[in-house]
Amino acid sequence: MAFLKAQWQFIVMGIVALASIGGGTLAIMASSGVEDKMKEIDGLVQKVSGYQRGGANLAMIEAKKREIEQKKTDFESSSSAALALQKNNAFYEEVENGTVIPKAREPLMADVLPEPKSSGVALSFRPKYIDEFKTLITKLRARGGPTAAEREREANLLVSMAADEQSGEEGGGTAGRSPATRQPPVEDLTKSKKDINLREYLRKNAPARAAERAAKQAYMYLDDGAFGRHPMADKTDTPTALEIWQAQMSLWIQQDIATALYRCNEERAAQLRQQGMEDRLWVAYMPVKRLLTVSIDSKLPGGGSNPAKFADSFTGIKNDEKKFVVPIQVQLIVEESAIMNVLGYLSGVGFYTPIAVSYRAVPPDPFLETGFVYGDDPVVLLTVDLEGYYFRVIFEQWIPEKVKQALKTPGAIMTDEGRGGRG
Repeated sequence: MAFLKAQWQFIVMGIVALASIGGGTLAIMASSGVEDKMKEIDGLVQKVSGYQRGGANLAMIEAKKREIEQKKTDFESSSSAALALQKNNAFYEEVENGTVIPKAREPLMADVLPEPKSSGVALSFRPKYIDEFKTLITKLRARGGPTAAEREREANLLVSMAADEQSGEEGGGTAGRSPATRQPPVEDLTKSKKDINLREYLRKNAPARAAERAAKQAYMYLDDGAFGRHPMADKTDTPTALEIWQAQMSLWIQQDIATALYRCNEERAAQLRQQGMEDRLWVAYMPVKRLLTVSIDSKLPGGGSNPAKFADSFTGIKNDEKKFVVPIQVQLIVEESAIMNVLGYLSGVGFYTPIAVSYRAVPPDPFLETGFVYGDDPVVLLTVDLEGYYFRVIFEQWIPEKVKQALKTPGAIMTDEGRGGRG
């Protein structure tokens, strides 16, 4: 193979030269007279010699050479563009003056994969991983729902507002009582909701006020544990090479998912900015409202997170010498009209194939009893099963030796102790 690669230009020239005389040779074999054959052979020799002297054959060879070179260049360009999705980590890319500046994919620390250079390096990986894991929330501009403290703060604020109003009207009232002993005015939901003034209710209801205030602080909600953190983060002993690989690879997958959802919401945010509607840059106006969970199968191997019932794959694509396959499931709440857009971003952030998609309507919640604000447009709970394909030409340099064979085996899994198996 090395010889072929080194000598391919000369081989091509030879093939082209043979092709230039092939037609004449076939014509000779079809002739019935020996004398005629001899004359044709003599004429053919003279013709070939003329081509060589006149340079016509060399020109044809050069043209063919340029054509092959162009095809080779086009192939390499297409191949590089495709592999760039995994050579680079989109989570860290930057945009300057409309130009995307890619960032090469690399582990969180040098000298940590495929084997830690020292126990000190392995121990240093843990805090680095914990800090980097937190950036998933930052990337998404996300937060959880309103907290108990936030609801209590709103309750105390309502009490103070009521006391100030009463003090202004009566010159006294409850202004001297401590917030803990005051009771905020709350609309009675036991009566028919259609008889309640919604705007007035939301203005006087502490949980609803807390829900709206929390929603305006973020582009989307992120449930606690939506991105499963590797158990290694909660241990105190020295992480093994397998644990480090699992934590790093699962983080790369989670970063891809976070980037896809970020891009989807950022597209809407850019439109709102262009329209001068900066006051709408919050959950109620974003297509992706809430991320409930990202589940990664243990076929990583052994580094799964958030166990789930993964859909059966129809693709037939398995682990082999060139790639390994990881089932992923994402559950999120999105605008019904944005389903296809979300799927497009999930597929486009890397080599991800949706193999099952299901959704169901989320009932309207105008009184914000759930604590989540989704806006006025219909929303759905969307479940997407994906297959992620990861090419070994990119990741091989970081895979621990005892994991490499498992990642070549269809359906293989591996325990934290390094025992291989088949899932």
